[in-house]
Amino acid sequence: MESLKKKAIYICCLLGSAIAQTSCNTIDDDLSDCVKDYRVTLHVNTQVDDVLARRLRDADDQAIREVLRAPLHTIFSEQGHDLNIAFYNNNQEANIEYLYQQDMQGARQATYNLFFANIPYRNIAVANVEQEPTIDYADTENSTTTIITNRNAITANGTIATQQSALFTARKNVFIPSDVDSTLCVDLYMANGAAVLVVDTTGVKIRDMHVDMNGTASTFNLNDSTYSFNGSPTVNTRRFDAQQYNKLAFMGLTLPSPMQPTRADEDTQSGSYWTLTVYVDKPDGTTTRSIIYVRQPLHADELLIIKAILTPDGVIETVDVDAGISIDLDWSPGGEWNTDF
Repeated sequence: MESLKKKAIYICCLLGSAIAQTSCNTIDDDLSDCVKDYRVTLHVNTQVDDVLARRLRDADDQAIREVLRAPLHTIFSEQGHDLNIAFYNNNQEANIEYLYQQDMQGARQATYNLFFANIPYRNIAVANVEQEPTIDYADTENSTTTIITNRNAITANGTIATQQSALFTARKNVFIPSDVDSTLCVDLYMANGAAVLVVDTTGVKIRDMHVDMNGTASTFNLNDSTYSFNGSPTVNTRRFDAQQYNKLAFMGLTLPSPMQPTRADEDTQSGSYWTLTVYVDKPDGTTTRSIIYVRQPLHADELLIIKAILTPDGVIETVDVDAGISIDLDWSPGGEWNTDF
């Protein structure tokens, strides 16, 4: 970042609750203190096992429940990898002063030694964005413009793969007097959530099935913790199989849906927040497309499981979630979609 102010920085990364050894390097004259402790902690509220036990509790759900358990635990884990810690000068139009980049090495909590000047800051921290291939951490020069955004969702109808890990963020105003020996503690929380469609295919033969998510956020403003839905992407879900037990599951990890339902004149769409589009390729060479208009929001740090059954004509019918459905029994694609099972 060319315009980032150049300062000599000493950073010592300590994992867990280890105590940092205070140390100094050459620093600019405007820094009135040597070093402060900066401690980050990652938080996940979703309890995967509880959700699986509640939503997939039937005996014939056991196989797909066990298939989903490990990948969902990987997502909803308090594990940090890359960490960006930005400090913006509240006295200079919120322009960036420091950007520290660290590796948390899979830890939930880490403590760093950072240099601070004796001025007010806006602090923004974000974890796991660098390792996420579908996400950009962008516009970091000013606190008011700093965002995470779906990489291919800036243009309308961009198509992206499902995200792979939890994204953690935090923001707060900080001012640490130079004569106070204190630790700045920052709690980071999940900014994305997951939806899983579990389909019972008992008695129905198909060639293939593919599921997309639509209507979720395209960007997240880190400074004011708000989501934008301009250019909402099409998210390709990840497929999980327990076909010997007639169950398929499709998981999408993405930024949340709107918290208010979208407006629509058709009864099937009224009151919906986001959609799942299911393409079923049938043995006769035709494709049935079912669009599920989900009438409940998808929140950050949420695991939402939707159960459905597949009818003989390839139509998806939801079992226990309020949703409208539109059906095209002989759908022809306008383009191609790629599967990654």
